[in-house]
Amino acid sequence: MSEKISVALFGPTGQGKSTVANMLVQGDFHGENNAFEVNDATVGARDETKRDANETFEVYDIIEVCQTNFKSTPHKNAVKSIRNYFSKYRGPLNYVCYVKKKGKFTKEDKKLFKMFKEIFKGGEKNIIIIITDCEPEWVDENSKTIENNFGVYPTIAVDFPSQGHGAAAKRAKSLERLTSKLTSLNYKGIKLETLSSIQLVENKLSNVICFVPFVGTGYSLISSVVYFVDGRPIVATERLVDGAADLVLGKTIMIIGHKFINPIVKGVSQKIVHTVYGI
Repeated sequence: MSEKISVALFGPTGQGKSTVANMLVQGDFHGENNAFEVNDATVGARDETKRDANETFEVYDIIEVCQTNFKSTPHKNAVKSIRNYFSKYRGPLNYVCYVKKKGKFTKEDKKLFKMFKEIFKGGEKNIIIIITDCEPEWVDENSKTIENNFGVYPTIAVDFPSQGHGAAAKRAKSLERLTSKLTSLNYKGIKLETLSSIQLVENKLSNVICFVPFVGTGYSLISSVVYFVDGRPIVATERLVDGAADLVLGKTIMIIGHKFINPIVKGVSQKIVHTVYGI
């Protein structure tokens, strides 16, 4: 039995992600009782990532992010949720899709796509763009604009109207085009190393202090405190001994390190977690 084709769908609210997800899993979408709940921009964003599958596709409808206010709490929480979800996901992803509705490209589109690539770093070769409410001719006519904003990636036009004359036939034709393109691309599944929120903190911290001479011991100590404050003692211990020359040196560093977990250092670490965690 062949493995399912795994597809992750990312994009802001009201761009058609859930409709694409339903088409892939159900072969169509219904007024009610769909595998993936369909929202629009006026209803508001879903608060979690959803997964469903059929014999061919395993689809992840990723929690919506706010496109208009990147500094808002809902946006930050959504990004944090995406990172944490995919940091725990261990299966391969064949397609990492950015979904956008046909229309004008804005600086927010470009900024959000950049963030999308950062979250799914390592999966660039498996990125595809899906333009909804769209026919292939529009993609061809606007290919340069798409490349200028998103880069050079395979772009698939889909149109899944919910009603109107010939709507069902249009949906079927568009689904055939989408599945045919995914099959022809035949991307090999990749296992991403998406950073969770706490791992992102550590990564940013390492970038800040990487030039310090005592990076081996100093960085291990500081990151261990961050993990300790976050309630992860096992990871904290592992970080302390990581990179040690031998077990004896590792234990020595661990003993010294835990003596440093005094109110001052602990307070600094808590501030680090609080400040960077909301990204």
